[in-house]
Amino acid sequence: MTLKKILKLCLMISLLIFLSGCVSEKIATDKEHEETGTSESQTISKKHSDIIEHGYNLGDYHFYIMEFQKKNQTASTSLLQNFDTTIINNFNNYKDRISQNKKIEVLPFGIQYNLSEETVTINYFLINNFNKDIHSIHITGTPKFKTIENVLPLDIALSENELGLLPYKGIVAFPMNISAPIEYEPKLRDIKVADLSFDITDLEINGEKVDNNNEN
Repeated sequence: MTLKKILKLCLMISLLIFLSGCVSEKIATDKEHEETGTSESQTISKKHSDIIEHGYNLGDYHFYIMEFQKKNQTASTSLLQNFDTTIINNFNNYKDRISQNKKIEVLPFGIQYNLSEETVTINYFLINNFNKDIHSIHITGTPKFKTIENVLPLDIALSENELGLLPYKGIVAFPMNISAPIEYEPKLRDIKVADLSFDITDLEINGEKVDNNNEN
C-alpha cells in the first residue's frame, strides 16, 4: 500500500484537539485562579468575553473566534485560558511567513504526533489578505511535509454559520488531524513547523471561485 493511499486526511475543527498539548498548563492555571479568589476570575471572564465578542489585535492583523467555536463554551474557554501560548506567541513566531501575494494563507504553526492513535495534528492560522469580507470559504489544498510526498489533498469548507465574518487582515485558527500509521513515525517524529506548508489549489470565497493570487 502506497503512502498516498495510507495518509488519508480529514479536517477535524475541534478546539479540544487544538488544545491537547496545553492540558497540563490549563490545569495549573485553573488551580492558580482558584487560589487568587473571585475578583481575578471576574477579570479573566471579562477579558475572555471581550475576545469572543471583538477578537484580539495581533499587530497589523486581528484574531477572531469563529461562530461555531463561540457556541462551544468548553472549547472557547479552554482556548482563551491558554491564549498567550496557543495564539499570540505562535503568531509572533510565524508571522514572517505570511505572503501578501496570496488572498488566503493557510499557515501552519504547530504539529504534534500521537503514536498511540497514529495521527498527526497540525495547527493552522487561516488568514485573509484579500480586500474583502469573507462570510464563507471553501479551500481545496494539500498539506506539505519536508520528508513525505504524495499526501492526498483535502477540503476545508466553512459556511457563514460556522465561520461568521472574517474581514480583511482577519485570522482564525483550527487544527487538521491526519492519519499517520506507525511505520511512518520515524519520518514524522522530528518534523518541525518550518518543514510544513499548505498549498491551496482551488479557492471559493462567498460562493465565488477565485484564484489565490492577490492583486490588491
